Amino acid sequence: MLPTYKTLVEGCKMGEGMSVNSIDEVRKTLGKPLPNSYVEFLKEMNGVEGFIGSTVYLVLWPADKLAAYNEMYGVCEFAPDLVLIGSDGGNTGYAIDTRVSGGEFAEVPLVGMSHDDTTKISNTMSDFLASLRAKAQ
Repeated sequence: MLPTYKTLVEGCKMGEGMSVNSIDEVRKTLGKPLPNSYVEFLKEMNGVEGFIGSTVYLVLWPADKLAAYNEMYGVCEFAPDLVLIGSDGGNTGYAIDTRVSGGEFAEVPLVGMSHDDTTKISNTMSDFLASLRAKAQ
């Protein structure tokens, strides 16, 4: 059996899930597609913060804040095909790369951000979270 999103972020503070209508509003505001696995994640929880394991800190921003944070970090200017969804609480951002059909989860430096500096993590939200959890072991 595959681990659930809640299992993958166990120990973190988790926000309440979102309705489909609220998620659709986020998509419209961003003007970019969101991967199905990220949408499913948002239905379960909206926003996550805390340690995954003992060494990896994770902040996934509430979806209704994504447009503001993406604007604040200048994503449209520096890497317009990315949608930042969070960070490690430091200089590493976590993003959805919309250049890839269906989206791809990647990390990118928040300072000096560019498409050239993105590093693919996974194709799905659960694999993204599992990868962070594995890094913490």
